[in-house]
Amino acid sequence: MRYLYLMLIPALMLAGCKTPTDENTAGDALKRDCCSTPGRTLEQMARTWNITRDAGDYADLLTWNYQFYFDPCIIIPIPPQTGYEIPQFWTWQEDVSATGNMFAQAYNIQLDVLNAADFDDPDIPGEFYVANNVLIQFYLWPENGDYYYFTTGPCDFEFMKVGDEWLISAWYDRTGGTESGQSIGELRFAYR
Repeated sequence: MRYLYLMLIPALMLAGCKTPTDENTAGDALKRDCCSTPGRTLEQMARTWNITRDAGDYADLLTWNYQFYFDPCIIIPIPPQTGYEIPQFWTWQEDVSATGNMFAQAYNIQLDVLNAADFDDPDIPGEFYVANNVLIQFYLWPENGDYYYFTTGPCDFEFMKVGDEWLISAWYDRTGGTESGQSIGELRFAYR
């Protein structure tokens, strides 16, 4: 009888274990659900910026040819004597690098997509989708929480369907023309 119990212990331990394949399948299914519509991809982007603050997680939401376009309102007014010039756009690599720097260096970040549900249609025809006037609120505490920057306004996003997921292929910042001050691109540019 004692030997029977000794044989049952490893069997019971193995019965409760998940195989790596099961975990990968569950993780892939969760990711597909998070990016199953453009609205859900925007919500996932906000969660990544607010909670995980992981540049790899952010990069996973972008297509290989992704570009971040700075608000045209802020490109020309930057004085040349400041030593830097805001470009028309960032490539995938430039954006992910700057975002990773911001995640690592900023005291706190809050990105809210106020109308993500407007882009939550699961039956979008085709492989491309444009979401205009996505309302963004962005708070950035650069250090120790004594002060913060705030900007709000519309952005436009382009999406490409890759498999079952809607990934972001372009982000057009248009928050510079609002009364809130600096644009989201201008605030992000400081972390290049």
